[in-house]
Order: sequence, then structure tokens, then C-alpha cells
Amino acid sequence: VSQSRYYPKIKPFINALHKEYDLPRSYIGISMLSAYSSAVGSAYHIKQNKLGTMYFPVWACLEGISSAGKSLVMNQVFRPLYQIQSELEEEWFTAIEGKNPGEIAMMKSKQLIYGDAHLPTLIKQVIPANPKGILQDADEILAWINGMNQLAKGGKEGTDEQFWMKSWDCKEHRKILGNNQIYVIKKPYLNVFGGAQPSIIHKLFKNDRDTTGFIYRPLS
Repeated sequence: VSQSRYYPKIKPFINALHKEYDLPRSYIGISMLSAYSSAVGSAYHIKQNKLGTMYFPVWACLEGISSAGKSLVMNQVFRPLYQIQSELEEEWFTAIEGKNPGEIAMMKSKQLIYGDAHLPTLIKQVIPANPKGILQDADEILAWINGMNQLAKGGKEGTDEQFWMKSWDCKEHRKILGNNQIYVIKKPYLNVFGGAQPSIIHKLFKNDRDTTGFIYRPLS
């Protein structure tokens, strides 16, 4: 946000959010970073000799008490993305009119923002239909965390975190399916945005997520 002087067209918007809505600068900055990242997706990257190809996914968490402005800042900053998502949904509902469930199952659903999906659905349907990338609107970041590994059987720990960590690096995901079929996602680009109250932050570190480094990926 401190660099907004370089962008005169956006500066009045940033100032209004901070002064008129009394939103913390940190909320505004991280929200805009996430919004820009979600809009650009995998369409832009840089290459460095030592680090190789680098993409810019953003996992972000706004920490604050209830009514601190977490939802307000997201509604304001992400409004253009919400509008695009609404248009995509209108196109989808128009496209499926008159089609049977089997035909609908074969169609690809274009999305920019999605709310929730089990990992197999995310991998097999959502990501392939949206190769540029998507944003998970987690609302409460703990809902995203708690939603992982729900399909793990027998109380065993799942591997959802490992997939998400690979996606944070936009690293190729490969899986061997039945009949010796190989399934590959070239550049899984997934952003996550949500909020959390200070009293529950400790819950994000369960299941050794601090040791694996997983929980240090979200900006806060």
C-alpha cells in the first residue's frame, strides 16, 4: 500500500478504504496482493538462473477480531473478481439448460472463485477446467484447514496438505490411475483467502503443520 504513489488511478480507492472505511493498511495491502495474483494466475511468471521458473500464488489470512473489517475489505477489493465469477455462472446455467445430468457431467465449468470442494473433485474437475488458476474464498481460513483429509479412511492421516504445498510452488502433480493411466496437472495454481480470529490461530498449527512448513505459507 505504501507504494500506491506509483499508481495514481488506484490511490483514491486505497485511501478511501483506509480513511472512510477505517480498514487497516495491512488488510488492504494483502487483499490487493491476493486479488492481483488471482487475476494474473499462471499467465505470468519469472525465470531466474538459480531458482528457475517462479509463479506468484498467494495464500492469505486476515487476522482480527469479529467486525474488524475482514469481510468488508474482501468485498470491496475483490468486487471485480466477484463480478467475473457471476458472469461465468450465468454462462454456465445458460449452457446447461435442457441437458441431462450425463451431458452436464462432461462439460467444463469455468470458474475464477470457488467456495469448497473435496480434493479429488478439485483435482479432476475444477483445476483442469481452469488452468490459469482459481481462488478459494475460504471466508474463515480454519474451514479450509478443517476441510482437508475428509476422505481419508480408517482415521488415517491424509495427504491433502502435500498436494496444496506442491500447488503453492505450482509444481506438477502426477498420479497413476486404474488401467495404468497417468494423470498430470502441469501448473496447479491455487490461491486461498480467508480470515481468522486471534483466539483460534493456534488451531492452524495442529498435525505438525508448523514442522512441515505448511502453515507458514499463508501471509498474515
